[in-house]
Amino acid sequence: MNHHLILEVLLQGVFWILIYIEYLDLSSSEVALVAAHENDLLAAKDAGLRTIYVERVNEFNTYKQPNNINSFDFLAEDFIDISTKI
Repeated sequence: MNHHLILEVLLQGVFWILIYIEYLDLSSSEVALVAAHENDLLAAKDAGLRTIYVERVNEFNTYKQPNNINSFDFLAEDFIDISTKI
C-alpha cells in the first residue's frame, strides 16, 4: 500500500473542502467532517476542521478502534447519536 499516495488523495479532498468553506463564507471551525475513517479525520483536523468520529462496528466485518480516537472533537455510535452531541 502506498501511504504517500493515500495521504496525497486525502489532502486533495481537504483542499476542496476548504475551498467550499471559503466560498460559503464560513470559518473552518464552523465545519465538521463526519467520518468513520481515522486518516480522513486526522487530515481534516490538521486543516482546522472539527471532527466527528462515527463508529461503524460492522464495517467490513472487522472493527479496530482508531489509535487517535481522543483527537476527535466528538465520538458517536451512529448518525442519530451525532444529533445529540452537536
